[in-house]
Amino acid sequence: MPSLDVSRLSELERFEMTPPEGLWEDICKQMDMPAEPVSASHKRWYWAVAAAVLALVGFFAVYLYEDHSEPSVLTAKSEIKPIESKENTEIGAELIGESAVDADAEIIAMATSMLLASGLKDFQISIGHVGFYESLVLEAGLDDETEEKLRLLIHNHNTFGVEKLLSQLSMDSRIRSILTQLTSMNGDRRMLAHAYELTQGLKAQEAVSRMMEILDLLQIYGLESHVSFDFGMLSTYMYYTGVIFRGYTYGTGEAVVKGGRYDTLLAHFGKDAPSAGFVVVLDNLMNALQRQKIAIEKGPERITITYDAAQRREAHQKAAALRSEGKCVELILKQTGRKA
Repeated sequence: MPSLDVSRLSELERFEMTPPEGLWEDICKQMDMPAEPVSASHKRWYWAVAAAVLALVGFFAVYLYEDHSEPSVLTAKSEIKPIESKENTEIGAELIGESAVDADAEIIAMATSMLLASGLKDFQISIGHVGFYESLVLEAGLDDETEEKLRLLIHNHNTFGVEKLLSQLSMDSRIRSILTQLTSMNGDRRMLAHAYELTQGLKAQEAVSRMMEILDLLQIYGLESHVSFDFGMLSTYMYYTGVIFRGYTYGTGEAVVKGGRYDTLLAHFGKDAPSAGFVVVLDNLMNALQRQKIAIEKGPERITITYDAAQRREAHQKAAALRSEGKCVELILKQTGRKA
């Protein structure tokens, strides 16, 4: 398409409505148009249109050139994403002052029973032991930086990453073989037997023995079918000192139960006592129940008793009788609105 040199159009500024001589023919030539003769009135009309077009072009050029902050702000706002809450609603229990394996089993049994009471049926409590991994690392002689890399790789179940890292290190071939298998060492009682054989003569075998005892105790509780074992389970929380466990079910990718033993943690808060505990992550549990279409039972009906001063004895007697039947009763004194 032919281009138009508009530089000569600036000469129009020195004229009101009459163009300079020869400008019309020059423009027609540049645009490859026949310079047919037109009347002066038509020429003035053309110049008026041309001037209006140039004025519009100039206006938009200035507009685009200027920094318009408002559209930028709107664009920035459109890219803002809502911040996901990191807060969770949790409920749990702790057993403080007992380091025996019986306490480990009792805590795991309680967590399992809570999930069953919620209505879940298809779930698994996966049990590990930090002592198994830590004893192997100690015997391998790994420095802190290498151990941190290895821990992260095993935590992410990155088998190829574990193999690559260990192949670059000098250590006993037996220890290397066990560490390489950690990402896939999970299962039932048979996996415990396999781990026990692998660790003959190693300190890591102590962790396996404790896990075997836990399984025997859980069998007494009748909960063996809900548990499995995972030697690659490594928590990012470094305060765990023994058994650790996680509960998983359908409908949520996150654990609904988290727990373990942390014998040295309470010493940081003024009480040096062995401890084990767990939490049920209620947000994850509610999501799982909803997606599995499990009906949530309603709590006890709340009964409200309103009374005035003259009815105090009768109201409190009635409330005591109802509460003895396990009912939830709320007392409200009419004059003050105070609850009892």
